[in-house]
Amino acid sequence: MSGTREGRWHGRPVLSAGLRTAVFAGPIGAAVTVSILVGTNLPDAAGTGSRLLRWAVLLVVSTGVLLATDRLARRLLPLAVLLKLSLAFPDDAPSRLAVARAAANLKELEERVRIARTTGFDEQPAHAAEMILSLVAAVEAHDRATRGHSERVRVYTDLIGEQMKLYPEDRDRLRWAAMVHDVGKLEVPRSVLNKPGPLDPGELEVVRRHPEDGARMTAPLHEWLGEWANAIVEHHERFDGRGYPGGRGGSTISLGARIVAVADVYETMTATRPYHRPKSPAKAREELVRCAGTQFDPAVVNAFLQVSVRKLRLVSGLGPWLAQTPPLRGLRGIATAARRTTSAAAVMIVAVVMSVAGTPSPIPGARRGAPAAPDAGVSAGRHAPATTPGMTLEDLLLRFDTEG
Repeated sequence: MSGTREGRWHGRPVLSAGLRTAVFAGPIGAAVTVSILVGTNLPDAAGTGSRLLRWAVLLVVSTGVLLATDRLARRLLPLAVLLKLSLAFPDDAPSRLAVARAAANLKELEERVRIARTTGFDEQPAHAAEMILSLVAAVEAHDRATRGHSERVRVYTDLIGEQMKLYPEDRDRLRWAAMVHDVGKLEVPRSVLNKPGPLDPGELEVVRRHPEDGARMTAPLHEWLGEWANAIVEHHERFDGRGYPGGRGGSTISLGARIVAVADVYETMTATRPYHRPKSPAKAREELVRCAGTQFDPAVVNAFLQVSVRKLRLVSGLGPWLAQTPPLRGLRGIATAARRTTSAAAVMIVAVVMSVAGTPSPIPGARRGAPAAPDAGVSAGRHAPATTPGMTLEDLLLRFDTEG
């Protein structure tokens, strides 16, 4: 298939960032706007009872608008992810909008997952590529704790490929292998992926099957990907031969798998997970050096170390950086809690509106201009839990594909 003319997506990072901003800010802006409009048309509050009623009306309205617009806005997230990608295709590139629409359609996505698990996709690589992109979105929906993992692994893998001076055509294939390396996790129960502490033997067996499951799901692309397809099934092999599923070692492990393994574990160590505190880039790099020659190919680790920490932070986005910055960890936790607790977000919106309007706050003890108290379950000083006692780097890698 080397003679096939390839289509290509070119990354649109600015447009992607703008769309993500709109997805986050749009629902809040809509709720605030509607609250202001409703508030200006409500009769003035004369007593405590009237103020409480006014508060209740604004709360219900803002919550309803926030829920409705947030649900609609999140349908744009797959498109925002796809806009960041620079990918080659085995034939004409599919429409990003069509792929994003399929990823956002729960019924269609479930049907594609069912097909991947049972009969598999058809043998046309171009059609399979479009279907498999939807599976990447499904993996992130399946395990939200690792959302964005595959995309960051793809970026880190590409940086290593650049340092190792791979040919452009090889980097194109390697990007695909890195992006889809975890689709086999669709076969792993979410409760297992997010379990705190070491996995029991049965759970361990289920997790260890995901590279082979991923290889089966992506089979129609293997001919086009060539040797780089081996990264999907071999990314948990170890340089010393103690990995899985084949127990390969050294140069018998494909180069793509050796590269993806390093990118995978770096992403896992520097990202927040339910059961471990993220490491700083410096500490994560030290861990890679410590494991070079046993778990990782020393040449690949050396290539990764040539990438500056500044560049790694630039391409990984704000999430991992916020997770590693002590003064901002609490703010990140509060923001996450607010996004997950719609009523808390609505209360904050209404409080802002009432403050702007000059209406006295009905919250006992509150004063105008005072900072809102954090959620009862969130403290600005609270950090993600450290790695559960008894969990080794091996346990961490098993859980997330190093990410998963």
